[in-house]
Amino acid sequence: MGKYRISLAFIFFIAASFLLLILANGCGKPVECKISSDCSQKTCSKASCVGNQCKYNPVPNCCGNKIKEDIEDDKPGNSCTCPADYGKCEGKAQVKSGSRAYDAQYIGKLCVNDACIFGINPNDVRPVTLLDETELNLFTLETTATYNGPFDVAKDTFAFRISLKDYKEGLVLPVELKKILLRNGEVLLGEKEINFALNKIGEVVTVNVPVDYRLQQAEEAVSLAYQINYEYTQKVRDQKLTNGSYSHKDELLRDDYQRRFATKITFVRSGAAA
Repeated sequence: MGKYRISLAFIFFIAASFLLLILANGCGKPVECKISSDCSQKTCSKASCVGNQCKYNPVPNCCGNKIKEDIEDDKPGNSCTCPADYGKCEGKAQVKSGSRAYDAQYIGKLCVNDACIFGINPNDVRPVTLLDETELNLFTLETTATYNGPFDVAKDTFAFRISLKDYKEGLVLPVELKKILLRNGEVLLGEKEINFALNKIGEVVTVNVPVDYRLQQAEEAVSLAYQINYEYTQKVRDQKLTNGSYSHKDELLRDDYQRRFATKITFVRSGAAA
């Protein structure tokens, strides 16, 4: 009976020693490899066989290694060149109202030339055209204003098409258009010297006016009016002649007219790094 107990204890000792040997050699893990080529390949990782286990080390400057690096696959690293490491270039810009912040309606993150910037999706842009007929002292002007909504102050312009629709007796042609201004009350947002002449009915001039406005936020709704400065010559009575008629002289007049856009215009500025 004593011999049996000694034999059983010896068996347990041998089994425990063998288990400890396995744990020491392989930590109880199954054998994965004998050489590095036995290991499966992973994106942006270099495999090696260490102690019959596959070990993976990240390959530097490789998109997909989960490390944000200055260079990713031979390109500057960012969310456009390597969304796998940096995350996607997406989401709207933030606009503040008091102490609250909310998503802008139009401007958001876009990939342009491998850079993540704030911009407008082209599908969100629509041209707006407004027609106005203005009867002045001796003539009538027809003005068409076209602009993009939303309006990108970094690259868009207001396009004006101005034509002489009619004139009255006493006007000495041409009607000279001198300047177009864009303003919000007393704040000047843009202007363009033009110096164009309308010499006959139906004659048209076309002018593009840029906006020089520093937005306080990524997106703003702005009240806007345009002003057109012009000058013309009219014939006025001068001296009474002996026959009872009058001689006339030319008189130069300068004036302007203004028109306000009926609704606010959404201004954005593209190009800022996101």
